[in-house]
Amino acid sequence: MKVGTKPAIQEEVPWSDSLTTYDKQHHTLYLRFLDAAADDASYEEMAQEILGIDPVQEPERARKAARSHLDRANWMVTTGYKEFGEWAAAPALLSSRVVQASSDHSAFVHYNSARS
Repeated sequence: MKVGTKPAIQEEVPWSDSLTTYDKQHHTLYLRFLDAAADDASYEEMAQEILGIDPVQEPERARKAARSHLDRANWMVTTGYKEFGEWAAAPALLSSRVVQASSDHSAFVHYNSARS
C-alpha cells in the first residue's frame, strides 16, 4: 500500500481469533461503528455514513457489511485490544456503555487524549 492511501474496506470483515492486518488498518473505522452504535444508529445509517453503501439500493449488502464491522468492533473492545500492546490499559477505562446495545469507544478516545 502506498503511503497516504487508505486501505480498502471489505464488505465482510476477515474473522480470526487474533488481530488481523485488516483490524490494524481499520481500527479507527471500528471506533466510528462503536460511536454510531452508542448513538443508536441503525445498520442502514452506519452503512451509508461509514461505509458509503446506499441502504436503499442495496439493503442486504448494507446491513450485512455494517453488521460485520460492528461485530468485529465489539470483538476488538472485549478481546482484540489485548493484542494492541499499549492499548492493554483500555479495559480499565471502558464504561458500562460497552455492554449496551453495542459499545462505546469513548474510553479509547479518553485514553488516547490522555496520552497526548
